[in-house]
Amino acid sequence: QAEHTQTTFTKLSAEFGNDNLNYAIKGYWRNNKDEFLLDKTNPEFYKNNHMTNIYGGELDFYFSTSLGKTSLGGEYVYDKILSSNLGDHNRDRKGVFLEHQFNRISNFIISVSGFVYNYSTIGWKLWPGFEVGYKLSESVNIFANVGKAFRIPTYTELYYNDRITIGNPMLTYEETLNFEIGANYFNPFFQLYSSIFRKEGTNLIDYVKLDEGSQWQAMNFSSVNTNGIEFSISSNLQVFFIKQPFNIVSLKYTYLNSDKESSEYSSRYLLQYLKHQTILTVGHDFFGDINFSWFMRYEERVNVGDHFITDLKIDRSFGFVNLYLKATNLFNVPYNDIAGISLPGRWLVGGVKISIE
Repeated sequence: QAEHTQTTFTKLSAEFGNDNLNYAIKGYWRNNKDEFLLDKTNPEFYKNNHMTNIYGGELDFYFSTSLGKTSLGGEYVYDKILSSNLGDHNRDRKGVFLEHQFNRISNFIISVSGFVYNYSTIGWKLWPGFEVGYKLSESVNIFANVGKAFRIPTYTELYYNDRITIGNPMLTYEETLNFEIGANYFNPFFQLYSSIFRKEGTNLIDYVKLDEGSQWQAMNFSSVNTNGIEFSISSNLQVFFIKQPFNIVSLKYTYLNSDKESSEYSSRYLLQYLKHQTILTVGHDFFGDINFSWFMRYEERVNVGDHFITDLKIDRSFGFVNLYLKATNLFNVPYNDIAGISLPGRWLVGGVKISIE
C-alpha cells in the first residue's frame, strides 16, 4: 500500500481593540489532496484520488461590562470534495455563538454559553452549555459543567464504498450530553487536576456487520453511555531545583467504562474503545540547548488488548528557527487500535519551524 497527501493552508487574521472591547476577524482556506494505492507496484489495480477544499470566515467580539466578560461571534464555512470513489459533494454551515462569564459572586464563577448552527444537511440546532466553579482558596478550585455537543458524519461515512465497506448517505448527526465535576490545584511548582464525567451519546455512527458474510456498513448504530475519571499531576522541577536537567514531569490517567461492550452485530469502533490510558511525560535538557521530550503511554482497549508505546521529540532553537525530530513508536512495538489492523511501527518526522514576531 502507499498513500501520498499534500495540504495547503492559508489564513489571514487581524485583531483590534482594547481591554474593554476587542474584536477579531479571520478568513482561511485549506486544500488537501490525497492519493491512495492499494498496491503500489500496480497503481491501476485500485486507486483513490480525493481533493477537498474548505473555505471559512469568522468574526468575534470580546467585551467587558458590569455583568462580566462576554464573547460573541459568528462564522461561515463551506467545504466540498471531488473524489474518484466518494463522488462530488459540498455542504456549508453558518452560525453564531455567545459565551458569558459573570463577575465573581463571592467565590463563585459562573459561565453560560450557546452555539446556534445551521448545517445545510440538518438545519438549525442549538447546543447550550453551563459551568459553575468555586474557589476554595487561591490555589484550589472545584467545578461542574454540563453541555451538549454534536458531530456530523464525514464524507467517508456517507459515501465511501469498496468491496468490504458500504457508506450510508442517510446517516444523521451524532449528539452527546456531557456532565463533569472536578477539582484542580495550582501553584508554580505543582499542578493537580481531577474530574469525573459522563457522556450520554445518541445516534452514534459506527461500521457494523449484520452477519459474518456481509460488508461493513455505516449506521447510526446505537445509544451509548460512557462514564469516566481523569487525573493528572505535573511539576516544573526547575522552579526549585534550577541546576538539574529535568524540567517538566507529568502523569495523566484516564479510565472509561461504556454500558455497551457487546452487541448482536459486529462493531468496528464503538465496542473497542480505550478503557485505560496512562501517559508519563518527561522533559529535560541536554548540554543546556537541546530539548528532549519523552512520552510513554500504556493503553488498553476493550476487545483488543493492551500495549506500551514510547514517543520522543528532540528540538533545538537558533533564534527564531527551531529544528526538531519526532520519533513515534520509538521501539517499533507492534500494536493495533482495531482488532486485526496493525498500526505503523517506528515513524520518524523531522522539520523546521520559523517564528517571526
